[in-house]
Amino acid sequence: MLPFQGCYGFVHRDPSVVNAMDFKVGASILRSSSRLGKRSTNAFKSHKEAERRRRQRINAHLSTLRSLLPSVTKTDKASLLAKVVHHVKELISQAAQVARQDGDGFCSGSSGGGGGGSEPEKYCAFPGESDEATLSYCDGEAKTMRVSVCCENRPGLNWELSQAIRLVRGRAVRAEMMTVGGLTKCVVVLQWASGGGGDEEARILRRALKAVVENRVSGCGLGQNVDGVNYFHVKVVGLLFVATTRVNVSPSLVLELLQRIARVIKDYLGILNEDSLRKNFVLVYELLDEVIDFGYVQTTSTELLKSYVFNEPIVVDAGRLQPLNPAAIFMQGTKRMPGTAVTKSVVANEPGGRKREEIFVDIIEKISVTFSSSGYILTSEIDGTIQMKSYLTGNPEIRLALNEDLSIGRGSGRSVYDYRSSYGSGAVILDDCNFHESVRLDSFDLDRTLTLVPPDGEFPVMNYRLTQEFKPPFRINTLIEEAGAVKAEVILKISAEFPSSITANTIAVQMPLPKYTTRATFELEPGAIGQTTDFKEANKRLEWGLKKIVGGSEHTLRAKLTFSQELHGNITKEAGPVSMTFTIPMYNASRLQVKYLQIAKKSNTYNPYRWVRYVTQANSYVARI
Repeated sequence: MLPFQGCYGFVHRDPSVVNAMDFKVGASILRSSSRLGKRSTNAFKSHKEAERRRRQRINAHLSTLRSLLPSVTKTDKASLLAKVVHHVKELISQAAQVARQDGDGFCSGSSGGGGGGSEPEKYCAFPGESDEATLSYCDGEAKTMRVSVCCENRPGLNWELSQAIRLVRGRAVRAEMMTVGGLTKCVVVLQWASGGGGDEEARILRRALKAVVENRVSGCGLGQNVDGVNYFHVKVVGLLFVATTRVNVSPSLVLELLQRIARVIKDYLGILNEDSLRKNFVLVYELLDEVIDFGYVQTTSTELLKSYVFNEPIVVDAGRLQPLNPAAIFMQGTKRMPGTAVTKSVVANEPGGRKREEIFVDIIEKISVTFSSSGYILTSEIDGTIQMKSYLTGNPEIRLALNEDLSIGRGSGRSVYDYRSSYGSGAVILDDCNFHESVRLDSFDLDRTLTLVPPDGEFPVMNYRLTQEFKPPFRINTLIEEAGAVKAEVILKISAEFPSSITANTIAVQMPLPKYTTRATFELEPGAIGQTTDFKEANKRLEWGLKKIVGGSEHTLRAKLTFSQELHGNITKEAGPVSMTFTIPMYNASRLQVKYLQIAKKSNTYNPYRWVRYVTQANSYVARI
């Protein structure tokens, strides 16, 4: 026996034991190799996922670069990076050139007002990372100031900046603008008008520029608070009526007050526009003094104000004025309403000192309809009002009868889609309505008659809303097709679905076009008269105007579009929807009618004039493409 045999493992063992040990060793090796395989697979999957995320980040950054570069379509990565390098070099060169310029490029001075011996102030026209608005006086004899605004680029920014400058009666003499990466910097040099340029104007301008930077100009709504003062305004026929207060009051109260003040002024002046207000300033001032006394509202009733305000207005000739509403086209046919129907004052007398006894009742409806791309009606609504204007002396009692089958509430479940005519029969189903405080409803449930003693001036007798089905006056069909790589054709068709005895006036159709549209040519139907077409390149919009449309007729417009780049995707998603505005005299879609207008007689010879007119206007008339 060798002495060291056991040390090297050559020990004699039982064969069965050796086989068992070999099996265990083999199993252990297999388990080890299996664990190594799982680790390798997991590592491979993790590496693959990391590589995928890295490619996504690269592609996202490349897309961002592609969107930042001007006039770049989809290109490969190498060309894109080459253009980025070239563009960055150009920006560096421009920045170096601007940095070498001194304040003489625009004006020189300092924020403290600028003295003759101060060094020129350098500026950079590139937008910074933060929003800011700065003012600085320029050197020289004339009162000039440099205005700098840096903020996020958005539509209407130039208009907001110009409005801020007009607020202080400044005149822009030079301007520069630069937009980089969605940020815009505007530098404007303005001169003050005579007597301007003081600290007060600078303070107002600085506050206005702050509102521009904070984007509070276009989104301020009807009321806002500035330095503790609440400002409220309403717009009536192009005129702004503004109220200010430091007290925390209800905005609805102030807005309603402004509307009533506008109504009272219109009752007295007859015509509500800038010319009539300027010529009757003393009368308007006297009316405001009676309506509001030391900040407290006294009355807005024209009837009560006639007891305190006796001055007659200076009448403005309505014949040379452009109509601000469709009042001039309310009546059609052989019997027309006098031209002074809407522009007549409730206090002015006729020539010769006599006053004509007459009363006007207007049924005005504003339609909101949304059509789907296939022509089906998605939403439809009518907002209507019965407006009355009385020139009757003594305020006699009036009985106003409506449709006998008038229903209020949606529980009836009936449809009014069986349109016959503007004067036809059929159920009229209103969702809800409200009445003026002077209306008595004693017999309304019985025979649908309203009894009232009309106050002086113009007032709404009844407001109503209808969302049941009704036949819209117009149908709009739109078709847009690609006519090549950079061309498309648009076909607009309007169908008037009301009787031929009725004519719609002042029709305007608008359609937004793709933002890369550069040109549009139009083709009207043969024999078209009184139609205009235009392509607004600034806001990429197609406009089609028609002077009048007779009921039952159809009109078609073809437009050929040219684009600055090839079409990608669905063009219908980048165009539309088509919107339409119109006015239809002597027509109402709801078929609400005034059956008779009865006035209590003072004597057998008392027979005032009665005028009833209907008009339908488009509130939101939209057709999707």
